[in-house]
Order: sequence, then C-alpha cells, then structure tokens
Amino acid sequence: IMGQYSMPLGSLYSASKYALEGLTEGLYYELKDHGVSATTIVPGGHRTSFLDSVVWATNAHSSESAYGATTQAFIKFMQKLAKRPAAPGAEAVSLATVKLVRKKAMQKSLPREVIVGKDAWMVVILRNILPHSFYHSLMSRSYQTMLKRS
Repeated sequence: IMGQYSMPLGSLYSASKYALEGLTEGLYYELKDHGVSATTIVPGGHRTSFLDSVVWATNAHSSESAYGATTQAFIKFMQKLAKRPAAPGAEAVSLATVKLVRKKAMQKSLPREVIVGKDAWMVVILRNILPHSFYHSLMSRSYQTMLKRS
C-alpha cells in the first residue's frame, strides 16, 4: 500500500513502490493485446520482520539529530503495528497470488490490481472518495499523532 501513499521516514521505500505501480500499469496496457497480464498485488500491513532489517543512519536515534525523536517514534509505532493480533500474515498475499495464477490458467482476464487487507482497502477507498485537500489533511494529522514525540 506504500505505493499508494507515503509517510514520514518512508519516502525512499514508497518511491520504489510507486515505481513498481507505474511499471506494472504501463505493462498492463502495453501487453494486454498480446495476451500477457500484469497485475499489482497491493498488500496492507502484515506481520513480518521487516523492521528488523532496516538499517538506520549512524545518528538517526540520537537526541542531537533533527530526526532523532521522529525516528524513535516511528520505530515504536511500527513495532506496535507489527504486533497487532489482527494483522494478517503473509498467507493472505500468497493466497491472492495463487488465485491470480488459477484465474489466468482458466484463460480469464486479470484485474489491474488486487488489494489485500482491510487497512489497504481503507486507504484506497479514502483516497478515491475524499477531496484531495481533505485526504491530505487527514493523513497529515494521522502522521502527527503517529509520530508524536513522547
């Protein structure tokens, strides 16, 4: 879902996801007439060890860093998200992938994207129905709350 929006300290990660969104959308239209399908699977938050693999800048956590408090709040928030009992595991994405392969095997056309997870659906719906200014105001307030410095 980070290819649909971005957040503080997630800019580079989101940029890579936005790029995949654009690539897949272009391929979807480009290859459709040749019988080739391109679909983006858009998962929301899932239980993974992603945060364990993040490499932070040397002084990112330092109180002397301009990003120190924000980085600490971000890590705390991400750890909280990862521990949610309702957060789906990777199985949901695997099942979506298997469904797409089976659908294609039956010569059915594939959708442009498949959204997996309640949080992903919520972001997509809000982004599509709310006026841009209200959506961005809502996201800004959410980030302020999420990264509140304690």
